[in-house]
Amino acid sequence: MSVASSVDRVPAFDRDSSVRRSGSAGRFVLGGSPIRLFSLTPAGAALMDRIELSEPFEATPAERDLITRWQDAGLLHPRPDLSAAVSPSPQVTLVVPVRDRAEGVQRLLASIAADQSYAATAILEVLIVDDGSAQPLMLETAGRRLPAVRVIRIEQSVGPAQARNLGLQQVSTELVAFVDSDCQVTTDWLAPLLGQLTDPLVVAAAPRVKAVLPVTSQTSASQTRAGELTGLEQYELSRSPLDMGAQAGRVQAGTRVSYVP
Repeated sequence: MSVASSVDRVPAFDRDSSVRRSGSAGRFVLGGSPIRLFSLTPAGAALMDRIELSEPFEATPAERDLITRWQDAGLLHPRPDLSAAVSPSPQVTLVVPVRDRAEGVQRLLASIAADQSYAATAILEVLIVDDGSAQPLMLETAGRRLPAVRVIRIEQSVGPAQARNLGLQQVSTELVAFVDSDCQVTTDWLAPLLGQLTDPLVVAAAPRVKAVLPVTSQTSASQTRAGELTGLEQYELSRSPLDMGAQAGRVQAGTRVSYVP
């Protein structure tokens, strides 16, 4: 007769940058979001010591419950399992709502084509939802290394949220990624997101969104390098409301990462 294992394999974790330990054996922990003070038992302090090794390990159900509580408090963040990006992974559909922004979609498609990382092969289709553009969306995809690109047109605009939902109804893959038409993806952008989703407690993951200034007649590349930017451009680069910062965090109201764009 076989006996079910009483331990679970847990992933490596990163401590939040706010965490500070003090006291005998590091039993007092200050940190999280919002910041709180935790008093650990000797067993809890020993568990935190194991976590700080930043390696996967075996945990009992009681230890797993405590780790989950620390995650919910914002003390710990699971480290993405990047092996998910170099092994067969669930297929992904990109859903892109757009209205009257064909040039933005073309730039997005160009950035998708430029990403030749292994994780990018998980993208089965790019589904463009034309949300009532004045002129039906016409895209140039010939000669680009892209997954299948499909356009769904809505004759009367319903707004980006409803356009996303209508696109979602057309998705057949296990995973879906929503990308806006004014965005461009970076190389290997998908791998960390796929890695986060290997944790059964994670149902959605979001990347960092950073502002990129277009090179125009008003803002040249040399001006950008020299720092000769307008106040608005400086704000977008340093304090954009879409940029939630470089630190990972769970998404919850009243915390450091209270929303994702």
